[in-house]
Amino acid sequence: MTQTKYLLIRGARQLLTLRGPSGPRRGSALRDLGIIEDGSVLISNGVVVEVGTSRRVENLAESRKAQVIDATGQVVMPGFVDCHTHLISGTPRMTDYEMRLAGAGEDAIRKAGGGFDATMREVRRNSPRRREFWAAKAIRTFVRHGTTTIEAKSGYLLDQAGELKCLRTFNTLNGTIADIEPTYFGAHRVPPESSGSCEYLAWICAEMLPVIRSRKLARFVDIHCGPDGFSPEQCRKYLACAKQQGFLLKVHAQTKTHDEGVCVAVEGGAVSVDHLDYANTVDAALLARSNTVAALTPGILLGKTGRLPPARELIDHGAAVALATGFDRSIACTSNMQAVIAFACARLRMTPAECVSAATVNGAHALRRAGQVGSIEYGKQADLLILDASDYRELSYWCGTNLVAITIKKGVPIYRAGEVVV
Repeated sequence: MTQTKYLLIRGARQLLTLRGPSGPRRGSALRDLGIIEDGSVLISNGVVVEVGTSRRVENLAESRKAQVIDATGQVVMPGFVDCHTHLISGTPRMTDYEMRLAGAGEDAIRKAGGGFDATMREVRRNSPRRREFWAAKAIRTFVRHGTTTIEAKSGYLLDQAGELKCLRTFNTLNGTIADIEPTYFGAHRVPPESSGSCEYLAWICAEMLPVIRSRKLARFVDIHCGPDGFSPEQCRKYLACAKQQGFLLKVHAQTKTHDEGVCVAVEGGAVSVDHLDYANTVDAALLARSNTVAALTPGILLGKTGRLPPARELIDHGAAVALATGFDRSIACTSNMQAVIAFACARLRMTPAECVSAATVNGAHALRRAGQVGSIEYGKQADLLILDASDYRELSYWCGTNLVAITIKKGVPIYRAGEVVV
């Protein structure tokens, strides 16, 4: 189906608008989904122009000449915004997976020939065309499960040519069926050919960031703060350098132990700080006083053992919490935000409403895209889902079931129960 002048989605049993304050949702606001019972949405040229009760919206003159999608008895909601993925990564490392399930640590996995270095070697061996093929295939899976905006990190090549090609691939794929937000993650690890972490970061600041900025390949940069990444002081210097060059900032933190990552992110003005498996009360209070979004990736623990992020503590302290898949073909085994919502309800003690907000509008804030996506409001992109469900809480109830009946991107249905249609 091509974009039409007017598209009317009518009769939703629950229309989750997520309308609300301009900033990310916190505390009790996370549970306010702006639900309209028997709601309708009118779309014009890919943009939302009317939202309200079916009785009012269907009686508009424009609605009478619109193409109609009947959502009677169903849930209509914003498309998911996945604010943390690694679209270009290795193939599933099943030996690593079995070793993790048996309790092996990363050192043992590395000695057995697996882990990050093995994935990096594999990704480097793949041609750009093959990397693009796997990324495009992943995007189609995201869309089938209701994700319409995807952040995509580089960081598995770590040399100049490879990282630039990776970012170009994301830009090529942007807008094909989903919006892609590229993030330069060269500061993921220190590559084996580098002489040291300080030298490597200096090279990134002097050689990579100016090129990425001038070619407009990415708005965001990310850095890994922690034992396998960089020290807090190195992170501070890097973030200051990147910010000076005009980049928006992200930080990987507390993936294996408690560290200063939250403090570094908040001090540096990062848009988000991600993972936070070892965050504590001090971190929660610090995030509550900041504009930095806490992006949690609990689905990663479906592919490895580890500690669960303290979502309840973060929310109760007033932090702005987002949910993301953390998709990485070599370690994190889901591209399904519905599964992440189910996991967050069951294991993180989040409510279904909190999860919906975290997976939509707060994910958009973590990408500085809340003015375009994440809620169903006048003037925003018409990125919507129609669920084969009568209550949004079923998203967390039917774990493992894809409830998406239709995915709509900019007013165009791109997936209908069973197939991507564009």
